[in-house]
Amino acid sequence: MIMKISTGMGRWDNLLFRLVRRIKKNDHASSFDFRNIPVIINNFNRLQCLGQQIQWLEKAGIKNIFIIDNFSGYKPLQEFYRRIKHTVFLLNKNVGFDALWKTVIFQHFKSSYYVYTDPDIIPVEECPLNAVKYFYELLQKYPHMDKAGFGLVTNDLPNHYPLKEKVIAWESQFTQKQMEENIFDASIDTTFALYRPGVKGGSELKALRTGYPYVARHTAWYINPEALDEEEKFYMLHAGTSASWISEMTGRNRNIQY
Repeated sequence: MIMKISTGMGRWDNLLFRLVRRIKKNDHASSFDFRNIPVIINNFNRLQCLGQQIQWLEKAGIKNIFIIDNFSGYKPLQEFYRRIKHTVFLLNKNVGFDALWKTVIFQHFKSSYYVYTDPDIIPVEECPLNAVKYFYELLQKYPHMDKAGFGLVTNDLPNHYPLKEKVIAWESQFTQKQMEENIFDASIDTTFALYRPGVKGGSELKALRTGYPYVARHTAWYINPEALDEEEKFYMLHAGTSASWISEMTGRNRNIQY
């Protein structure tokens, strides 16, 4: 189902409200099934990794998958939206990484646990399919934490990625404060994480990162700037220079034509 959402609305959209009334709510006091937790993917012109992430979620048995689209213009992605069974919220402008919390959409998920993620976070092959349940269990064990999510793999980054060494150095800080084996007190921005009801925000929140095997790859770190496919060319030409890796890579590919 595709739904158009005005980012400037000042009142409930009746159609959206009727849809959300059908979203399954979890009764955590009586029974818990992690497969019912809503997973909200914030997307902008990403198709390949989005499809991979949805495949993993479906394989894991996740029943409630939602996509927030930030006014994407990539036609193959738009066609993909029309084929899938999951609900897509189409925004009328690019709100950014925190689109869930800056739009009326959050009102419909704030009463339950929920997962919020970028589309380019793909669990490794060895990652158990019960990852969301595992994150939930960690939040019960550490009640002072706001969210729990995947640690990111850096030991297999390709040499062709321009920011490889910078990423490795940056990510090393997130394994310095160990809570227990393969559990770390470390901030998470909008990569794949489970949030407590009502909680919203990025790296400022108190968070837990998991270690192997509950880890994921950030697919943007594996891009070869000398061998971009059509999707990546389109993405870079429309993403601006908000991310340093995009700036550097597009700087090396000024002759891209689309």
